[in-house]
Parts: sequence; C-alpha cells; structure tokens
Amino acid sequence: MAKAEPPKQTEDAAGKRRRRRVEILERRLQNPFGEPSSPIELTDATMVPRIFNKAKGTQAIADAQDKGWEFVPPEMIADIDRAAGFRISTCGKRMVNGEREELVLMYMPRDVREEIEQAKAKKNVRDMQMGRQKDAIVHAAAQRFGGEAGEFLNKGRIVGEVTDKIARMHATEDPAGSLE
Repeated sequence: MAKAEPPKQTEDAAGKRRRRRVEILERRLQNPFGEPSSPIELTDATMVPRIFNKAKGTQAIADAQDKGWEFVPPEMIADIDRAAGFRISTCGKRMVNGEREELVLMYMPRDVREEIEQAKAKKNVRDMQMGRQKDAIVHAAAQRFGGEAGEFLNKGRIVGEVTDKIARMHATEDPAGSLE
C-alpha cells in the first residue's frame, strides 16, 4: 500500500508556507457541511453515548432516564482530554458541558439502542403503508362530523407510494489482507 503524501505547501507573498487552496477545497467537498465531530469514546465499547440538554426542559434528563439512559461517570471515558469539551460535574459523578452544566453525557447498551431504533423503523414503515393515514382520517372525520364527511373524504385518491428497502453489504477480505 502506498504511503499518503504530505499536503503540498506553497509560499505566499510574505514568504509564509500554507496549504494549496485546491487541497482545502477537495477536503471541504468531502464534508460539505463541515468536519464531523469526533465521537466520545467510552471504556466499554458495548455502550453508546448520547448528549442530553437540560435547557430543553426541566424534565429532559428525567425523561431520558425513564427511557433507559444512564449518566456517564468520569471513569467510563476512554480519553477525558478528547471528550468533546465535557468535564467532570461539580458533584463529581457525571460528565457535563456548558456554563451551567446543561449538557449531560449519558449512555445505554449499544445492542439495546439498536433494537429500539429497529423497532422505531418498523413502526414508521407500518404506519406509512398505503391508505393507512387516509383510513384514519376518514374514520376520525366520520366520528366527529358524521357519515357524509367520511364518505366525502373517502372518495379522494391517494397519490404516491411508500416503500422501504434495506441494503445489506458484506465486506470480504482478499488474500492480500485488504478489505474489498
């Protein structure tokens, strides 16, 4: 495998060395909305972190705990210097950020989080099936405004179709040891 070449630099009018404008543009085109933030790594790779904002509402953290999220203790951070600006809270039991410690780092087991996400996706697909929304609207209109309103809405046509496809990719290793 060839080594990556260091970025070529040029000298400006003042004699300072700087990167070529083309290289900066190429890097920006790879991430047009800006560089992604670096993930916060936990000592236990089976756990996934997430940031919650107390400023959103007085119940935001309690709601997160009710949904299975737990506070990340300082000893659970793999590299505290690279923890995206998070620091140990004044109580010393959790990782926080912000002037008033309004951003709180919490975690959940990765497999549980993935199961929840899959359940959400299944429910969304089920709820978006053709005619399902229309049936719900017709039924609600008929109950509230009478049968004629339901019949009127039922005569309308739904245009479009909702589909869902899942693509699975498998990486295989070639004899040289690199992934294809």
